[in-house]
Amino acid sequence: MMHTLTIELPNDAYVQLETAARQIGKTVDMLVVELLTSQLLPVAAPSERDQVTVALQAAGMLAEPSAEMQHIATQGATISEAAVRQALSRAGGTPLSEMVLEQRGPKA
Repeated sequence: MMHTLTIELPNDAYVQLETAARQIGKTVDMLVVELLTSQLLPVAAPSERDQVTVALQAAGMLAEPSAEMQHIATQGATISEAAVRQALSRAGGTPLSEMVLEQRGPKA
C-alpha cells in the first residue's frame, strides 16, 4: 500500500533535490522515495556473492581490472587469446585454477 505525503521545502533544498534527480535520471518524487526508504528501512544483509567478493578482495585474490583491460572492455573490441594471456601474466600471483587443483590434492 502506498501513501501520499505533501511537504514544504525551502527553495534551495528543492533546487538541490531537482538537480540531483536530474543528474541520475530520476524524477524528484522517485529520488525522495529512494532517499527516505534508504534511511528508514533496515539494511539488507549482503548477498553471498557480495560476501565472497569482499573475502576474495581482502585475501588479495580479486582485484579491479587494469586501466588497459577497462579500456578494452568499454570499447567493445575483440582481443586475441595471446593478448589476454599476456595481460593476465602481468597480474602476478597464483592462478585460481592452480589454487583449486592444489586444494583438491592428488588424484586417487
